[in-house]
Amino acid sequence: MGSKVQRFETLKSLKQCLQNASEIIINSEPDKPPAVRCQTQPPPGLSDDGSQPPQPASDPDPVTAAKTQTDAASAKDASVTTEQTAATQPATAAYPLTLGDNIETCLSQKKFQCFKLKTCFKPAFHFMCSKHLLIRGLPKFYDGLYTEEDLSKLLTPFGFQYGDDNIYILPQSCMAVVVMPTTSHLVDLLRISGIKDIVFRQSALSFSAMTRPCARTPPTTINAERTIFIKNISWSDARDLRNALSKITLRNYLPLLNKVFIEFASLCDTDHFGVRYSLLKQLHGYEVYRMKVPEGHSKWRLSELPENAALDHIDDVVAPSTSSVNLNIPQGTMAPLWVPLRNSPFVFPTMAPWFIIPDYHTVGREVDIEWARCQASMIPTIMLTGLPQDDYKHEDVAKRVWRYFPKQNLHFQYYNVMVLPLQRRAFVFFTDWTTCCDFVRDHLTNPISVKGFVLSVHFVMQPMNPGSSEVWTLNCGL
Repeated sequence: MGSKVQRFETLKSLKQCLQNASEIIINSEPDKPPAVRCQTQPPPGLSDDGSQPPQPASDPDPVTAAKTQTDAASAKDASVTTEQTAATQPATAAYPLTLGDNIETCLSQKKFQCFKLKTCFKPAFHFMCSKHLLIRGLPKFYDGLYTEEDLSKLLTPFGFQYGDDNIYILPQSCMAVVVMPTTSHLVDLLRISGIKDIVFRQSALSFSAMTRPCARTPPTTINAERTIFIKNISWSDARDLRNALSKITLRNYLPLLNKVFIEFASLCDTDHFGVRYSLLKQLHGYEVYRMKVPEGHSKWRLSELPENAALDHIDDVVAPSTSSVNLNIPQGTMAPLWVPLRNSPFVFPTMAPWFIIPDYHTVGREVDIEWARCQASMIPTIMLTGLPQDDYKHEDVAKRVWRYFPKQNLHFQYYNVMVLPLQRRAFVFFTDWTTCCDFVRDHLTNPISVKGFVLSVHFVMQPMNPGSSEVWTLNCGL
């Protein structure tokens, strides 16, 4: 459990990685001459040149050029080029377009602050520790033309080390932002590109060192808890996913090459996306992450969740995500909670509980004990909620109830005490009602806690026979 939680904790830095990797702030306002706000001052002897390096001459528009041709072969080429260009253009949509949907129109090269080339070759430039490289002149993109890895292989001889968080390609704008290992690697690449052309897919590339950081306008607010990051996704799958989300209100949908960032309008919608993805029958090649793990008490009931599933149009799901979830959230239930995925990263954090919640009665007073004893199932069962996120073991829970069992052996410890760390709860199956009630009375006097987290105690009001195998334990959480 600890390793899984730790793996997701690294997602907290994804938003910062995206901003730091490019050191840019996207200006969502129309082009106009706003004031430049630089947050980093250059060292003595280095001028702060924020102007753009000369831009390479752009190729004539292939569609327009094709119209000037008179022969049939040229007309055919123009038709193919038009289809390729359309692959990066958003089709006429029946849903509101977000800033990310229109990235090719609102993000121009003027939005990037870059050093002049001669500035990069000054000795003082190394004190800037600039490693952020803007690449322009990428070939007109159509689905399948190239991938992140293809561009990375071109840069590898210059010291570039491919990783998810150091390359961001905007095929709509024929640009990319990469992070070189050191400033020296960046300068060497700039020097070589000035001597000879570096060609990628028959297109000569242009390279510029980006200032860090420099923004023309304040950044757009992003709620990381509501934002999904998808990696290893093809351009066509990203387009299909956007169409599948047409019924969901989105704050932003930003498709990059092999990556997608989706900001939902609510935490609830973000939960729903992850849960429906976990229930898909057909596995997809891409990986789904939440940029920030949600924390705190769940504040909604299931009845408030949207009726339309986020991924209904992509694939059939194993079962409706709401079919086995209780409408009432037990006291002490706190986020993050987790649902299992069948591919990497194997778990997805949620704000609300998306697992089976049996009928229960929360213990708050002495009268609850006798009432539950008359109403509850034949096997006295207690549900504990509010366990820590991590840094505890099964034994830390078992030893809180150890003395209430007639035998202290491994069978009672592991099959009468079921700890479900992804759900932050546990079930305790007592051998008789006397010891069960003794445990609850002791809890009212001295509340049970694990690693400083005070747990909530609930009588389970429906039969839940303790299993004798790991299969039962797994099915308990489905």
